[in-house]
Amino acid sequence: MRKIRQVQDYLLAASNLLPQMTIPRLLMLHEVAIRGEADQTSLLDYLGLTRSTASKVIASLTDLTPEKAKGPGFVTSTPDPMNLKTKIIRITPKGVATVEGMFRAAWLTD
Repeated sequence: MRKIRQVQDYLLAASNLLPQMTIPRLLMLHEVAIRGEADQTSLLDYLGLTRSTASKVIASLTDLTPEKAKGPGFVTSTPDPMNLKTKIIRITPKGVATVEGMFRAAWLTD
């Protein structure tokens, strides 16, 4: 039960800090933060997202959203030099600070 409460606190902290942070965005950002970088395929497999959904979620976390609007810049997405069909997703310093802020906010509600 304690774990569920911690997840609830984390989600609440995220929604208070960033109202546009949906659960798929939060999960993606959190997973990239843990890994530091990951290829898009391993992220979508891990999170159980379709390729289309994963692409939209990742794009919504970069500097330029799918709608070509200014994005939050939490992650970068670059082609993998070994396989140009795959993208490498990396957390940015702004993304790290955001995740740390969500953890701090969730921790303080405990």
